[in-house]
Amino acid sequence: YEMIQCDWSSDVCSSDLMEVVDRENVKVPNSVIVSGLTNTELDEEVNAFLIKYGRIARIIRIDSPESSYHKNAIVEYESGAAVRALEPLLPYSYESPSEVTYLI
Repeated sequence: YEMIQCDWSSDVCSSDLMEVVDRENVKVPNSVIVSGLTNTELDEEVNAFLIKYGRIARIIRIDSPESSYHKNAIVEYESGAAVRALEPLLPYSYESPSEVTYLI
């Protein structure tokens, strides 16, 4: 999958989530938001969990301290079927093997 790091200063773009969605052409029906990122390799544990539900097309990390979505990511699946499979669990609190808790 493609990893996109969004690290914008406030004068370059807004930290509004919908602007990120529009600018990156996110397929909303195929996507979930993950919060609680550590921006370390520990985040691969939540990725491994999410991959169980379908192929991930890309992950867009929001790394803008001005944003209320700072240290969150938009995980976009290749198919909406993955999100439909996850829907009965949502919102889901995932505790990784390293004891980091993520909210999906």
